Amino acid sequence: MITNQRDPWAYKLLGEQNFQSQGGVWRFFLWWYRLTSPRDVENPTLRQRDLARRSKILSALALFLGLTLIFVAYIALTGPNRQIINTVYVMYVTMALCLILNRFGHIHSAGALMVVGLVGGMYFTIIMTALHGGLTPNDKDIFYLPFFGELVAAALLPTITIFLIAAANTTISLWLLYNAPHTAAFSQMLATGSSSIIFRIVEIHFFTALVLSIMATWTLIAIKRADRASELARLEHDLHAAANEKIKEKERLEQSVAEITRVHMLVANGNLEARVSTKTGEQNVLWQIAVPLNNLLARYQQAARTAELSEMYLKVLNRLMQEHPELQRKATTYLHDLRPPQQRDALSIQAPQS
Repeated sequence: MITNQRDPWAYKLLGEQNFQSQGGVWRFFLWWYRLTSPRDVENPTLRQRDLARRSKILSALALFLGLTLIFVAYIALTGPNRQIINTVYVMYVTMALCLILNRFGHIHSAGALMVVGLVGGMYFTIIMTALHGGLTPNDKDIFYLPFFGELVAAALLPTITIFLIAAANTTISLWLLYNAPHTAAFSQMLATGSSSIIFRIVEIHFFTALVLSIMATWTLIAIKRADRASELARLEHDLHAAANEKIKEKERLEQSVAEITRVHMLVANGNLEARVSTKTGEQNVLWQIAVPLNNLLARYQQAARTAELSEMYLKVLNRLMQEHPELQRKATTYLHDLRPPQQRDALSIQAPQS
């Protein structure tokens, strides 16, 4: 199956996941496809989609063919021709191998094996019937059944294989018709109506092959067109979503620039409490600029407060020195001792003028 965690819109558009929203028996088919089809493919190509369709068809054919063989087995066990049961044995083994190949992605190999098993089971029944008493007039109808192989080939294999299988079926059927052991009644029937039987065999196989090849060709063309249209629609959807994301990103960028500009204006007007918002959840695409700017503003605000306090302390000191002149000498001495030696000569505190 071609599924993955994608946009549900694309699922619906491309026709994938047809059974996910269904209940009951449809959920069983979904489970069956998951069990017998290849694993999901991320971003599949058109060829991979075609193989996925064939894989699902093979899974469905194997399921319904397995159920049909139950009735074939009942007919074989209760009818006059017990050799038909050989077809049941062959087909169940063949279907098991086909499902294993199909699960690992060998779609064409699984399809070819199913065709060979289906047709080979019918011819094996004819051979076993001929070896156990010979063919009877009632067995001639089995020669008309191998065209089911062409039906399966049309669904699972490339179109050219339909004619190859039709030619092989015609050749094998005609050879067995004349060379397989048969009863006297069958010989009498061939003597009087062989041309009619031959015509029916050839007509069934080649007319069926011609019709199936035409249908398969046009179906494949329609599927390719639908796939391309779906892919174009999905790409347009993705481009539209990307364009919307670009527009939203541009809007977020403009909002971030406007926020930073607003903070600069507030700081220029003297509001040192202004900060760029960087709260969790806010989409500030310029947060790498906003965070250092906020740190710079915080340090500048702290420096401004320190300078304001220093100026206030200096005014208090000058006021004290006006009232107590002896403090000027002591302050100069203390400051002289605290300063480095190279700065001591130029150090003094001037008394404020009254």
